[in-house]
Amino acid sequence: MAFILTDEQKVIGTASFVDAAGNSTTDDGTPVWAASDTTILGVVAAADGQSAVVTSVGPLGTATVTCTANPADGSGTPIVLSQDVQVVASAATTGGFAFGTPTQK
Repeated sequence: MAFILTDEQKVIGTASFVDAAGNSTTDDGTPVWAASDTTILGVVAAADGQSAVVTSVGPLGTATVTCTANPADGSGTPIVLSQDVQVVASAATTGGFAFGTPTQK
């Protein structure tokens, strides 16, 4: 299920890593964050890579945010965390109407 963000919002995402037994662990190096479609979402990682600000930047739609890290166990197999983010329209702030073609009474 996608995380919902309006076209006027941003959110901080935080990465957490666990081992096979479910114990909290660390990554080896700095995790790398990205968005699958940078026309929909902007992603700016914190210096330590443990979190990132995800901002709606463009049209409505869905993009996937990923955080890739190398496990501290030395296995060399990257851990890739991902989450779909759907950008939806915020509440209407204005409106309009249109007239049809005039006809005889």
